[in-house]
Amino acid sequence: MESGRPAWEEEERASLGKRQWLLKRLDVLCRAFEGQRGNYERIELLVGRVERLRGKNRRWKATLLALAWTALWIAFLHNRVSQGDYPADALTVVFLLVVFLGPFAPIAAAKTARAKEAKRLESEAAAVYAEIRNHYDAVPDNPLAIEYCDPDSLEAVRQIVASGRADTAKDAVNVLEESRCRSEMLHLQRNILEEARGARMAAESAARWAAAAASRHR
Repeated sequence: MESGRPAWEEEERASLGKRQWLLKRLDVLCRAFEGQRGNYERIELLVGRVERLRGKNRRWKATLLALAWTALWIAFLHNRVSQGDYPADALTVVFLLVVFLGPFAPIAAAKTARAKEAKRLESEAAAVYAEIRNHYDAVPDNPLAIEYCDPDSLEAVRQIVASGRADTAKDAVNVLEESRCRSEMLHLQRNILEEARGARMAAESAARWAAAAASRHR
């Protein structure tokens, strides 16, 4: 080469230059988005609440119980009407409808209230996101997507670049995602091990109690 340096040294110098530029840019981004921490935390909270509300509305346990209640009342009242205990007139029909539909009223009201609250929270989350987006668009020379511009993700990306594990923003994001995936897997494995340990301890305890009980009855 014209500089007289080996190719690997030139590549290393170029890589170091890219990393130094990216670190300076990430320092600027960390300062620029620190003020948005509250908005990022707020939108995460809102999205979590919406998901919980939607999840509750997808549960059918209460509805099934109400259906079972209604089926029992239908069978009971049909038997009484057929025996002549209740007259089969309009008043009876209204009474039966009230009895049959009564269990569904609070369930329907609760589902409607949750759906309304979820919609309100979604609107609030959209407003917060719009504020974050406006701030994101106003920051020039940002090599990261908006999903990685919350203060915690920015600091994580900066640490990855500073440690030499990545020279570009894209590589740093890939390392971050791999790290998050690995952490989730380790957390899942830890939970499985703890559950298995608890089950084993319960089985051992039950075996000891059974052995003690058997010895007392000998």
